[in-house]
Amino acid sequence: NNPLFVIDGVPLSGNDIAGGGSDAGFGTSSARNPLNFLNPNDIASIDILKDASATAIYGSRGANGVVIITTKKGQTGKGVLNYDYSLGISQVANRYDLLGRDAYLAAYADFNGAQAAAELDGGANTDWQDEIFQTGLAHNHNLAFGGGDNSGDYRFAIGYQDMDGVVKTSGLQKYSARFNGNRKFINDRLRIGTQITVANIHDDNVPITDASGFEGDLIGAMLKSNPTLPVRIRNTEGKEVLNQVSTNEPNPVAMIELSEDFANTVRALGNISAELEIFKGLTFKTVVGIDRSISNRKTAYSKDLKV
Repeated sequence: NNPLFVIDGVPLSGNDIAGGGSDAGFGTSSARNPLNFLNPNDIASIDILKDASATAIYGSRGANGVVIITTKKGQTGKGVLNYDYSLGISQVANRYDLLGRDAYLAAYADFNGAQAAAELDGGANTDWQDEIFQTGLAHNHNLAFGGGDNSGDYRFAIGYQDMDGVVKTSGLQKYSARFNGNRKFINDRLRIGTQITVANIHDDNVPITDASGFEGDLIGAMLKSNPTLPVRIRNTEGKEVLNQVSTNEPNPVAMIELSEDFANTVRALGNISAELEIFKGLTFKTVVGIDRSISNRKTAYSKDLKV
């Protein structure tokens, strides 16, 4: 159901470019957004085509609309070096309204009796949302050099992004490099252009899935966890360990700390175009492009997660 994305005249492949998560008992997760390789600082404009007449040129691939992205080019004049840095802060906008310790025990006692509630009481007052959510910081560095004259233009750009997710240990690190160049020949009747983007993306994932079973994924476990249970307890040997109640009631903190899930993706997108003015009012343009990605995703869960 995704629209067709076209970057500088090259339609992107409709396939996933990163690995999806495997099912290790908490369901599967889908790949990341196909545009996460593109540096937002390199985008000059975004146009949306949604009418049948406008999308007809792309055939059936444009049935769900077309998103046309044009990247920045060098400006006429001497070469100019630009650097910018931005810092972003991310937080969960609205937390779930969950019962605290006292309200939870009172509600349980109403349904099952005071004795059952006393047996359920783990002696703690744990806010599981505080245990798995965090304030995420995003650092963005962008460096670009470009210029041009009446016969052409050029622009080189590199970027680095380091973003923490709102769930602990989740995040994204991305390196990107881009070149955009155009040149005119034959009394400005022939225009040759090329755009090349290369990105290396590292995704740190957590057990949040699209198709979890009755056990639930990380968010499901957080919603149903008993707030009177401590996150950690001391075992018979006196060592502090994560408090695992049962296979059906996984500890949300244990799901984060006892799992490792990351994906590495390298993607290259490039094209070369030639536009010839045959005579005034009539031009011929051809574009040859390549869209290539290599990705691997590795997921591991400790045996201690399943008790």
